[in-house]
Amino acid sequence: MIYFFRIHFYFELFFKAHDLKVYMVMLIVFILGFGVSSYCLMYNVKEFSWHLPREIINHAYWQIFGELNTLDMFESKKSFFF
Repeated sequence: MIYFFRIHFYFELFFKAHDLKVYMVMLIVFILGFGVSSYCLMYNVKEFSWHLPREIINHAYWQIFGELNTLDMFESKKSFFF
């Protein structure tokens, strides 16, 4: 009986991890799609640098899930600690 419970638990854990992976992929695709389109509309054309993907993801994340002025506050202080 304990052996059956252990196998059932591992299968259940595997399926929950699979559902989590699917959800995270959908979330990343949505954030990147929204981030690239809104960043292009707001800032037009910028020269590529390695900081640009971070700026796009930060901009999209804070517009969807956070406050709009928080990112400006972080950038002005150049620190994440208050």
